[in-house]
Amino acid sequence: MTKVISLVGQKGGSGKSTIAVHLAMEALLKKEGSQVAIIDMDPQGSVLEWSRMRGDANPVVVHGTPETLNDILGQAADDGFDYVVLDTPGRRDSTLVELVAARSDLILLPLRPSLFDVRAVADTVRLLRSKAYKMRFLLSQSNRAIGTACLTLWQ
Repeated sequence: MTKVISLVGQKGGSGKSTIAVHLAMEALLKKEGSQVAIIDMDPQGSVLEWSRMRGDANPVVVHGTPETLNDILGQAADDGFDYVVLDTPGRRDSTLVELVAARSDLILLPLRPSLFDVRAVADTVRLLRSKAYKMRFLLSQSNRAIGTACLTLWQ
């Protein structure tokens, strides 16, 4: 069964694309022969560019849109992919967040330990909580002391 992990956030620069790449590579390294894909839904295309520069077919990286997401995920499941990582754009779009969340086994909210980032993620958290989606914060670009202080705001 294909597991879908999504990186969601309304603020650019929180590390979604970088984390998506690292999650996918870790999944490949963790289990010999695993099939992993990244769907780059960000118009900036950072993950697609990383894949082109890297020149390796693993993980599979494809461009996705809200209109093509269900088809791509269906194909990944049919093809027996173990993991699909969704990289979403950093912008306010509750429709996209709901679409992605509904297809995800886990939603990660990358968050830098700054007041601006904490405030930017608040609407997304409210939306995801209202639908009881499984989500976790992932502190990025931080040291432990600052990250711990930031997390306390959400408990």
